[in-house]
Amino acid sequence: GEEVFWCPSTSGFKSWRAMSYHPATEAFYIPIILNCETGVFGPVEKREGGGGAGPSLADDLTLHGGELADILRVIRNGVSGKPMNAWADKLSPDTIARVAAYVLGLKGTRPTSANPNDRRSLM
Repeated sequence: GEEVFWCPSTSGFKSWRAMSYHPATEAFYIPIILNCETGVFGPVEKREGGGGAGPSLADDLTLHGGELADILRVIRNGVSGKPMNAWADKLSPDTIARVAAYVLGLKGTRPTSANPNDRRSLM
């Protein structure tokens, strides 16, 4: 994989210390420590709608409901105990709505590469 170094880290500027104000100089003192991060990334196979770590998004078999409201809920809140994280605090409501519309649009399509571990594809 390729090693990448970036600042600030994925945690952002969360290491800000208490700031202070000096009335005589009318200056604010804001000490910060820049957190940086290094990550190693390898190639990822694109599997549009065919599943990756999760089930296919293109068939009519759903685990958490297949209506737009269900898809929005899963994107916002994630699925406990599964690799589907909650995205409500990471994506804007507009972006979540666009992702949900995209996922809903996959229903009924035939992805070229379905997840081989998705037993639902054998039904």
